[in-house]
Amino acid sequence: MTSKSLIFAGQAGVGYYPQNSLEAAAFSTALGVDGIEISVQWTRDQQLVCHQHQRLDPAFTRSPDGCWLNQAEQWPIGQLSYAELMEFRLGELNPERQDQRKPRRQMALAHPIPLLSDMLSQLSQQSSGQPLQLLIHLPSLLDEIAVEPALIRAVLQQVLDYRTRLHIIFTSYDWRLLALIKQAEPAQICWYRLHPPAWYHPDWGQPVSLSEPQSQALLVQQGWHQQQLPWLDGLSPVDYHDLIAQAKGRGWRLYCHHTALPYLSDASDVALWTEQQHQPEICQLLANTAAYAVVSDSPFSYSHLATAKCRELVAFGKACLEKKKWQALIDSYLPIVQSSQARCHFELVYRLAIALRREQRFNESEQVLQLGLKAYPHHHNLYIELAALENQRENWSQALNYWYKAFHIAEGFSVMSYQRLTKAIIMSTEQRPGLPKRFIKPAAQRTATRIFRRIFPIS
Repeated sequence: MTSKSLIFAGQAGVGYYPQNSLEAAAFSTALGVDGIEISVQWTRDQQLVCHQHQRLDPAFTRSPDGCWLNQAEQWPIGQLSYAELMEFRLGELNPERQDQRKPRRQMALAHPIPLLSDMLSQLSQQSSGQPLQLLIHLPSLLDEIAVEPALIRAVLQQVLDYRTRLHIIFTSYDWRLLALIKQAEPAQICWYRLHPPAWYHPDWGQPVSLSEPQSQALLVQQGWHQQQLPWLDGLSPVDYHDLIAQAKGRGWRLYCHHTALPYLSDASDVALWTEQQHQPEICQLLANTAAYAVVSDSPFSYSHLATAKCRELVAFGKACLEKKKWQALIDSYLPIVQSSQARCHFELVYRLAIALRREQRFNESEQVLQLGLKAYPHHHNLYIELAALENQRENWSQALNYWYKAFHIAEGFSVMSYQRLTKAIIMSTEQRPGLPKRFIKPAAQRTATRIFRRIFPIS
């Protein structure tokens, strides 16, 4: 990936917090992304809200009575008023649903679905210096023959006041909506988005995990076979390869797949969208492309691709940790972290703190961790390392507080996270004096239980 490629937080940063939430946007902006992607839906009373899907997702939604939504139930946002929508509890993961693509920080939020106006206000206040890029994804009306121009007028009216502080870009699978925007605002930048190639034909790529309900993929496949794709505004998905080449890639947004590579060699305005679970293959894919932007659920998973030097540093630090060469790691990392104020790759900060602690340079380790928290304020691994540091200092109560913070922001309640927390506490308390080894595991389990009860009090 070239240094000019912009990094966008997909769905406001769904790899960190619930999708399209104000918390996700605040977190991603604080980390220094170049842009934020949000999705817009329209309620029955014509309120514009930020939400990825046109229906409520049963994996992350409780009904007003507190029960998880059934998979068979359909809750279209367009058939709910905004007041009715606020009665649903969104944000936490249904423990019976194991969707690995979703983030691990799914904690319940007081106001999970924000109004578009609230999102615009927050982002404009956080934007300083160069305007923040805001990618607004319009709903895909694949099952509708006609589109409603009133939606476009409402969106344009809301974003107009923020154009001096936010660089607005519109995108959609439904190219009819983008055509309406171009009619109203000819200078407005639009990115024409395409579904994963395999949705149209299996020969166009490997099957991918669907980011929309299964019904949408079926609509795409049925429309392709019936040659009825009204949302492409008269074009065919076969044509987009030639269109991208003719336009030098300007204004296109592709699913990150090897089939996109030929159009990146000389295309400066192609944006790639990728998912968190594809990280290893995508890292390889992006290493030498010329994409204008990358939209990712977890944008900082790819920050180490910025330079070859940074990749070398990450690999060197990993080798030092494995061989316990603490001083060599410190000599390499410390000047970089201090000079960059921790705005470099997270692994540099985290591994440097570990090496300093192992060398018993506790104060320096704490300084590095606190510096890291300024750039990564909600990264649970930094709190875990702070807890390990306080354990070595024998500050047991402070260590427990850090364990609490780490777990509170990490994964929410699950059997797996409880086991991981217990194991981590065991590893960090092995050096505690006066505690026989046979008592370490029971003590760690009691500590983990205390943390769980503080976060999830028993009613």
